Amino acid sequence: MAGEERAAHSFRVGCPVDAAYKACAAAVKSMPGMSIEAADEASHTMNISVRASLWTRGEDMRLVLFPDGEAETLICIFSETQNKVLGAAKHRRNYDDLECAVRWQLSRSPG
Repeated sequence: MAGEERAAHSFRVGCPVDAAYKACAAAVKSMPGMSIEAADEASHTMNISVRASLWTRGEDMRLVLFPDGEAETLICIFSETQNKVLGAAKHRRNYDDLECAVRWQLSRSPG
């Protein structure tokens, strides 16, 4: 699928792309230290800023959602951060936390 090879992290969810996009937006808004800097629902993209803390590394990420049929979505996270080696473990935490929050949002939605 497009973008999967270059993404810092990617995961699939079992819902249409519009529902996945809404879950991503809700997940980011619910997470301390994360904020949406820019979003385009039509192209299913959003730019996210992560504030540095003890547990995470500050970074700018771009989320791009790709429909995979009618009931699946591929969510790709692209990192805008230059120093990927120094903070690899902390960056990984950002990706894992975001994935967990998206999956939690989807589990809460009726359907």
